[in-house]
Amino acid sequence: GGGAKEGAKGSGKGKKRVAVDGVFLERLGKILKVCVPSFFSKEMLLVLTQGGLLVTRSLLTDLIAEQEGACGSALINGRTD
Repeated sequence: GGGAKEGAKGSGKGKKRVAVDGVFLERLGKILKVCVPSFFSKEMLLVLTQGGLLVTRSLLTDLIAEQEGACGSALINGRTD
């Protein structure tokens, strides 16, 4: 027995990759114009705040991972300094 799953695998069609190209940026611009009416609006403040928080979270995650790596390395090597 074949089945639908085997047919999908054998068709040779993979997942379509999404590209960040001119079309994507154009569509994103249109969406942002609807969501953010002006530069000095509450919505723009929200977008900037959320973006800042995401960047801060990423930086803190990197810092914590670096510290954990240093601690793990010190434990393995038996250093106490």
